[in-house]
Amino acid sequence: MIGCIVSLGAVVLLGAPGAPPPIDELRGVWTHASSTHDAAECDAVIATAKDAGLNCLYWLGFYWGGKCFFRNPWVDMPDSVPEGFDPLDYLIREGHRNGIEIHVRFVNGENGSREPGPFFSAHRDWAFVDSRGDIKLWYDFANPEVRQFQADLMVGLLEEYPDLDGIQFDFIRYEELGGSFSDAAIRGFAEGTGIVWEPGEPAALPAVSVVRGNPVGEPATAEVHARFAGGAPAITTNTVGDGGVLLLNWHAEQGPFPLVSEILRRAIAFQGADEAPVPLLDLEESAEWHAKYSALAEAAVRRAGAEVRWVGPEALAAAPAEMPLLIVPNCYRISTANLERLLAYARRGGDILMLDGPIFSIDDPLCQQLVGLRSDAGYLAGLQAIVPVTEFPLVPVRVAPDSLDAERYAELTGRWTEYQASCISELVAEVHRRAHAIKPDVVVSACVFHRRSSAEARMQYWHDWVKDGIIDHVLPMCYTKDNEVLRTSMDEWMELDPLRQHVIPGLGIYDIHENGQPPTPPQVVEQIRICREEGGFSGVVFFHLPSITPTLTKALRAGPFKNPAPRLPGP
Repeated sequence: MIGCIVSLGAVVLLGAPGAPPPIDELRGVWTHASSTHDAAECDAVIATAKDAGLNCLYWLGFYWGGKCFFRNPWVDMPDSVPEGFDPLDYLIREGHRNGIEIHVRFVNGENGSREPGPFFSAHRDWAFVDSRGDIKLWYDFANPEVRQFQADLMVGLLEEYPDLDGIQFDFIRYEELGGSFSDAAIRGFAEGTGIVWEPGEPAALPAVSVVRGNPVGEPATAEVHARFAGGAPAITTNTVGDGGVLLLNWHAEQGPFPLVSEILRRAIAFQGADEAPVPLLDLEESAEWHAKYSALAEAAVRRAGAEVRWVGPEALAAAPAEMPLLIVPNCYRISTANLERLLAYARRGGDILMLDGPIFSIDDPLCQQLVGLRSDAGYLAGLQAIVPVTEFPLVPVRVAPDSLDAERYAELTGRWTEYQASCISELVAEVHRRAHAIKPDVVVSACVFHRRSSAEARMQYWHDWVKDGIIDHVLPMCYTKDNEVLRTSMDEWMELDPLRQHVIPGLGIYDIHENGQPPTPPQVVEQIRICREEGGFSGVVFFHLPSITPTLTKALRAGPFKNPAPRLPGP
């Protein structure tokens, strides 16, 4: 079937057998400077790209603990580059001769080495500080000096290499949800908002902390003791017969540790369950999440001063006197049979403490009876305020609910997120402005998370960058073998970019699931077809060049890249 898009009154036919490629189609691939030390290696990279029908190289030039594989005022070329050889200069010249554009990619966030390297060694305060106060070798975009350095590094490349086609941001986000908690960030937030806030690990409510969560909501019989600033229940209890359920409605095994530890300690002591290891429920239907989070759940209980033991659903037949408290961690899917066992255990007087909401079973009436809530309340990721609603003996409170200004905490988290995102957007805007002042036809692009929710959780507001005109191309990294995931993401991209001028899909051709099975050539060809015909996108970019095999090259040249599409540098 022939697909088409209508753009500015013109019809562009896509996918017809033997037809020319879409107008100005970009066929790119990401590659590393570490594979282009000398002329022979550069020639091999260009030949691989050209043989596969590609026309654009996104070449990683800044990474590896501060190494720069190009001329710059700060550091010399790596020792692995022969003296007198300039890989980027060679790539630009030979790439253009072969109809291939050259864009330099910068890993702006991650240092790329456990060693600090030249820049972090000279500027320790450029390092990211997480919400617990731990320093990470990740550039702190909330520090104006970091933004200035990175802008100078990127834009300076256009002065050193005037024939360069583009510069690209990568890892242009924070290392952690919630952004940076450095002195520079706290100072900048205060200067910009007038709010002086000293972040820390909260031990009582109200609390402001970085959390992830899969909360359930719409209380039926549950009593809400604390809420997130957005309104979703954070801590609830539900009476079931002679027992009940206490729900910490987020990934509480991941923190905030002082608060969660105190709640767990109080719950364990209240039930007199501190004399023996506390049981944690292991369910077969939730095995994939236990595999990911079981060690964190164990550590959370141990922080509360107790030992742990894992039990299966058969243990729910025990009398409450034998097992007065059961912790149910990360049981997102609970079978009907096991819901019946949990309800029976609670009705006999057993108490259950759940960590995170049972989102995949919340539509089951039995699950609703157990937790007293009736619906999925939406995924949480980032800085959240948890404010008390009632006084409850198992939950430590430092400000009584009746004297609490809950809106103040909601405003704090919202404005902190806006400030953190603005620091990154400011860097993108400055590079875009300065780069186009030097070379009007340069392309400034960014590798980004393929879903808006994931991107904005790390303050990567790339949808706004496109709308505000501070980026030329975004390359959403939709590395999946599932074509429905690709289509769902494409729906977001098409709504943002109806004329398909700014979004270039990024496709994974490597071993995505690390099981020894990269996408097959027919799978790659089909994803190109989906992007072209169903999405109307004017190109794709592959990650990454070492995954271009002779078999894939043959499939590309026999199919979607049968006809050449050279990228001609210049206007």
